[in-house]
Amino acid sequence: MNSVTKIAWCCIALAFLFLGGCESGTKKFVPKDTEANADSDQLLGDEDGLLGDEDGVVTDDWIDEDPGDGDAIKDGDSVKDDAAPLDGDSAAPDEDVVPETCGNAQVDEGEVCDGNLIDCVEIDDKLYSGGKASCLDTCLGWDTITCDEIPHECGNGIVEGPEVCDTELLTDCVAIDPEKYSAGKAYCLEDCSAYDTITCEEIVVDEDTVTDDAVVADDTTVADEDIVVVDDTVIIDEDIVDVDTLDIDTVDIDIIDEDIVDIDTVDIDYFEQDILPDVDVPAPCGSVRLDGSTGYIEVAHNALLNLSGNWTIEAWVNQDTEADQSPILRKGNTLTYPAYYLYGTYNQIFTTEAPYGGYYYDTATSAAADGGSTPSTGTWYHVAFVKNGSTITTFIDGVPGTSATDANNSYANSESLFFGSRRSSTPSYFDGLIDEIRISSVARYTTTFTPQERLTNEANTIGLWHFEEGVNNIATNSAGATLDGLLVGGVTWESTCAAEGPIVTPDDDVMPDEDTAGTVIDTVGSTEPMTGGTSRMRGNFYSCDTDRTLTEIEIYLTYTGTPTVYFEVYESTALNGTYYPIESVTVTSSMSGGAFYSSGPIDVALYAGNYYYIGARWGSSYSMGYAADTAAAVGDYPTAFGTWEMGMLEDGVTSAPASFLYDDVMYDYAYYQRLTTE
Repeated sequence: MNSVTKIAWCCIALAFLFLGGCESGTKKFVPKDTEANADSDQLLGDEDGLLGDEDGVVTDDWIDEDPGDGDAIKDGDSVKDDAAPLDGDSAAPDEDVVPETCGNAQVDEGEVCDGNLIDCVEIDDKLYSGGKASCLDTCLGWDTITCDEIPHECGNGIVEGPEVCDTELLTDCVAIDPEKYSAGKAYCLEDCSAYDTITCEEIVVDEDTVTDDAVVADDTTVADEDIVVVDDTVIIDEDIVDVDTLDIDTVDIDIIDEDIVDIDTVDIDYFEQDILPDVDVPAPCGSVRLDGSTGYIEVAHNALLNLSGNWTIEAWVNQDTEADQSPILRKGNTLTYPAYYLYGTYNQIFTTEAPYGGYYYDTATSAAADGGSTPSTGTWYHVAFVKNGSTITTFIDGVPGTSATDANNSYANSESLFFGSRRSSTPSYFDGLIDEIRISSVARYTTTFTPQERLTNEANTIGLWHFEEGVNNIATNSAGATLDGLLVGGVTWESTCAAEGPIVTPDDDVMPDEDTAGTVIDTVGSTEPMTGGTSRMRGNFYSCDTDRTLTEIEIYLTYTGTPTVYFEVYESTALNGTYYPIESVTVTSSMSGGAFYSSGPIDVALYAGNYYYIGARWGSSYSMGYAADTAAAVGDYPTAFGTWEMGMLEDGVTSAPASFLYDDVMYDYAYYQRLTTE
């Protein structure tokens, strides 16, 4: 056999060996990633739409042709099998790592929250209008299921929720951003997320202007080296011999700044009247009277009402009698033990016992603490039960009673919360007045304090009932859109309250003796009845001379039924200009005759120098009456933020106008409304 033949036979033998080795070798199948690449995985899985069994790219069952080659390419993963992210996942494993400190009621590093509540508006004021969110069990975020999302629909002519604009009309670019644009008009984008500012003219800044902190000294001279000769042409550095060398900014108006002798330095309030004259304006006042035999208020169960950790329940009450138990607040019905409770002064055989509070921590075991005094009938007193860690205390008018110790959390049930009644097989009822009730997710009081006469809504407030409605049978929760109470049986509205006098907040200006009420309710118009109708828009125009925040709109309407009313605010830079919507609140509530009906809590900034329309609108399904002062004149109705200018009349309205001209809708009636600002 010659050498060529030998070489050929060797090649054939090698080829058979290679093919045989490939066919007889054992393939290794690497198991699926049961965590990062499971079917329900939101990153990559059979149903994720990115990479799956039918996508024609890869599957979850890729084969590692060489498990020992160290090339870090296995099973379609971008990393080795023992790395945390698999199957192309670039994120961390699916399970969030709960911080070790979660559950200690303190927000520590790595936590978003820890057992506390937050106003949903603080989470996203463009998306949520109210409600409270509780902290997730992981302390890594908020459970927003109880948040009230702002309804928004691009194209309806109303700026709602996260929308920046919602109009088919052109908008002045200066109004969009006065610090960026000098002229032009812009349309709103189709998704209402912003304006198309390509047609806006931007403000051109003179870059040569010397800034205030770069003052050129009077003896500045041109240095010799700044004269450069190039091809026999003398070039003088413009910035050295520039007008800016002797620029007006050298003795700039800001160096001798207006603010040095500014009107704010000698505060305008020093020479001008306060927002209001020196008349103390009383806060809203109201309460409910319970008859002691059938009357109570029921708040339907909500997960927010199951308390854990630190918490406080409190109320202002005025007892007519010291009936057995005198229940003020109790979460529980006839078939279950109560989660928690608060009772007033009560008779016990031959003695009078102090108010007390407590809770059950399982189906038959409770913990309680007594107050330190027994308030007399016919007087207002404040009572609060506080759980602070393992210490529980009942306070009477801010003075603590003897504390008790219990570390258990209160029993969580699914029963309603009741004011004024012990719902059991042998029920008892509160006899007297209840004014304020507040439930909080913090231990508000730990030592002697002076109670607020009108309790406030704060970040950790779960529920707050002022009982100031005066009409209908709903007690509104001022801390959010949920947890309203239903008046049942012998319950009536009263105009008396614990805070009989004015609640006054001092000014921030330099006049020490002048006080202005922090929250002001202005009444405009009168009860003179007007002819009602359908598809109407009624309200008033105002000029604004003081920055305030509009927190509630109330319109006097006459109707019986459950209509839908839209409370709306429009804004303009001129009284007789074009008005654009800045707020719209939809309210569907039960009406029973003529009364003030409310928008509920709102938060609308009113700016000095602007003009506002504030009013209500309803559709073709409801024929509602309203009222107005038909002989009003400009100046008749001053408000905390400005003054009434004119009424607004528009009929045949089928939807919210994208805008309107003052001259087209103004009318010389002052429509009857109440506006709350702060």
